[in-house]
Amino acid sequence: MNKRDRVEAAISLGEVDRIPTLGGWLTSAEHLQKLVAVSPEVFFKNPEHYTARAYQILDCDACVDFFVPKAQGQYRGSSDKEISQKMERQRREYPNVEAAIRYVKSLPTRSEIERSFDFDKELNGLVELTHSIL
Repeated sequence: MNKRDRVEAAISLGEVDRIPTLGGWLTSAEHLQKLVAVSPEVFFKNPEHYTARAYQILDCDACVDFFVPKAQGQYRGSSDKEISQKMERQRREYPNVEAAIRYVKSLPTRSEIERSFDFDKELNGLVELTHSIL
């Protein structure tokens, strides 16, 4: 079974020879550079190429996303500073376990989510997206 067949079969809930491996999760320029064994200077001359190469090295069947870092120290479009600021906001919003539990209890229940979820619509959207990518 080739990569495309494996991914299409898995999305269609069919039989696969193994679970497909999905790339697109690496968001750190530093991690990508280590995978492809290049310096930041070389990486940022052609970041799209080296990002794609990293997923080839990992032998992924497909990529769920293709984040290309624009600068060293950037994660999914956010800088180290922005991530630190977000973490600080979360510490203020949820200063203790009780505050976090209150937030979690305010979320919809599993049954509420299941009632509002349109499985066929979501599945068809994923299949269409996959076909457009492949």
